[in-house]
Amino acid sequence: MTPTPVLPDAGELVRLALAAAFQDATVVSAIPGDWANRVPLLCARITPGSGAVDIRGLGVATIAVTTIAADREEASLMSRQAGPRLRDACKAQFSGSDGYLSRYVAELVAPFWQRAGDAALTHSGVYRYECTHQVTTRPL
Repeated sequence: MTPTPVLPDAGELVRLALAAAFQDATVVSAIPGDWANRVPLLCARITPGSGAVDIRGLGVATIAVTTIAADREEASLMSRQAGPRLRDACKAQFSGSDGYLSRYVAELVAPFWQRAGDAALTHSGVYRYECTHQVTTRPL
């Protein structure tokens, strides 16, 4: 009997794909304590609602993307580029150690300027944008 495949770590797979696409930015899966020293910064993280479409090998991941930059235009541009770059990574079947991005599903929340919220990210001289995307993954 063939064992059921284990789905890849979608969060790490997306982080690696975006790190390759945004080489001039710090790309992380959690906002670091010293985030202000790492601007421009892009944080891509899995959100609730992600899971398996078919546990035999197709996962769906909802990805929240936060971009932080020294000016509003740069933060906005990075946020607007996140979707197309994820789409390109899926089209290219970007792979990591345990799987690959197989399909870009949708932009669920369009990029918007986040002016309130997380007190840890309140800092004069930086701008924060948010957006949400959905992709599918498959094991190798």
